[in-house]
Amino acid sequence: IPELSIFNNRWQVATPPNISVSPLNVNFGLVTVGLQSSALITATNTGGPGLAVNSVALGPGSSALSILSVKKSGGDVSLPVTLANNETLDIEVRFSPSAAGAATRTLNIASNDADTTIVSVQLSGQGVQSQTPPSQQISSILQFFDTSVAAGTLQGNGAGNSAQGRLNALRNMIEAAGDLITTGSIAQACTQLLDAQNRVDGNPRPPDFAVGS
Repeated sequence: IPELSIFNNRWQVATPPNISVSPLNVNFGLVTVGLQSSALITATNTGGPGLAVNSVALGPGSSALSILSVKKSGGDVSLPVTLANNETLDIEVRFSPSAAGAATRTLNIASNDADTTIVSVQLSGQGVQSQTPPSQQISSILQFFDTSVAAGTLQGNGAGNSAQGRLNALRNMIEAAGDLITTGSIAQACTQLLDAQNRVDGNPRPPDFAVGS
């Protein structure tokens, strides 16, 4: 029932409070495991005075999505809180993945808006593992190469001395890719590594330089 008020001896219908929330969808995108990203959701009273925000709560879902703070006029507040016309409430949410994978959750804002008592904001993000720097990847490949050769699980492919020569050539190709990465020539490094892969793929054309695990 709309409220009535007297102004200059006339009855007037008071404007009811109205909640407007923006954004209604927050996608944090790709966030590296162990790091975090935050976003701000704003609830505004676009109607008459007296909008009561009764609660701000997260629904079921990933614990990686959480509420960081709830502030009014720059300061933390306790709920419920009342907003005057055009007054805002800032809700900071955070995505801090502890494992790789998709994460979803819903943020529910409850108020005394007669038309929309609960406004739901969809939260989502994707946790991803940190990538090993390319130069470190090359170093790991060379270490695996040397360990495998010493253990006899990786051997040159060919007759006589050609087997050792091909094995050395393969290692030089991998080293050359590392040198290209150091100079920032990533595309050329990828081409070099693809050539090295073709030399151990079991396909006779081009002939393999090495065999084994």
